[in-house]
Amino acid sequence: MPLLDSAQLAATSKNWKDLPEIILLMGEEESLMKDHIKEIASRYIKIYGDSILEFNLDKFNADSIDVERVLDSCLTLPCGQTKKLVLLEHLEKYSPSSKSKIEEYCGAPSASTTLLIQWTTKLNSSIFNNPLVKSISTKGFVLKYWKLFEDKRPPWIQAEFLKEGYRIPFAAAQLLSEEGGETLADLKNEIEKLKIFCFENKEVSIEAVKEAMSFKRSHSLWSFIDSLESKNYRAAGQILEECLAEGEEPIKIIYFLAKFLRKSSDKMAPEVLKKLLRKLKQCDGLLKLGEDLEAALLEQWVSLYSRSLR
Repeated sequence: MPLLDSAQLAATSKNWKDLPEIILLMGEEESLMKDHIKEIASRYIKIYGDSILEFNLDKFNADSIDVERVLDSCLTLPCGQTKKLVLLEHLEKYSPSSKSKIEEYCGAPSASTTLLIQWTTKLNSSIFNNPLVKSISTKGFVLKYWKLFEDKRPPWIQAEFLKEGYRIPFAAAQLLSEEGGETLADLKNEIEKLKIFCFENKEVSIEAVKEAMSFKRSHSLWSFIDSLESKNYRAAGQILEECLAEGEEPIKIIYFLAKFLRKSSDKMAPEVLKKLLRKLKQCDGLLKLGEDLEAALLEQWVSLYSRSLR
């Protein structure tokens, strides 16, 4: 089978009369992969039933289980069923030698087992040409989980709320998309909290999104950004100090600044934008190296920003 996009799972799986021997879910959107793991498990139960499921469903995490244990499970016959389901999460945790053993198994998989593999990884030509991926694609299914484009995230958020009868206007969904985290897993956490917050009327407003956001002190960060936008640099510096004193993560502040620059790019001269981005990248690199200069580095950036726009 060719490599399929994750959106094709529903159309593909509904025709399964028997689960494939191997299914690989790979990509960056771990939250979607987890949802689809549940869907595939439900499909397994629909086809084979749920009797003595405890003997026919094995779940392993590569971070804590030896590869030989996984392969032993795959080669063990199901109990009272024609097929068993073996789930292996986080293949990326395995060493190259352990992955080679999985690849060897995938070359001649057991007909009485479905091995469902979840692999969190960036999608690129190197991964697509990986011998393990090629081996699985000839024997089973490989589903690709691309990171959701920014313009697709608000509709996805709206659809998630609608599943339980909640409504969120596009503007509120867009705010949640921009500020609620990088991954769909982050966004799902925010969605669950907002469902509790807006339980009574099931209407999720922009105000509710701002209040319930799990960026613990994001209101202060929004005030910091607002001060930069209004060119009140003294206030921006004071709020920055307060954020750091309260334990705000410097990397999160850099994330907010990067978002701010992207939104403001059309209002800046290209050379100014490049200078500010270079300085922000430098701050990020020094912080990741463990430099204990959070306040100084970020205050330098604010100072550079204020001078650049005069």
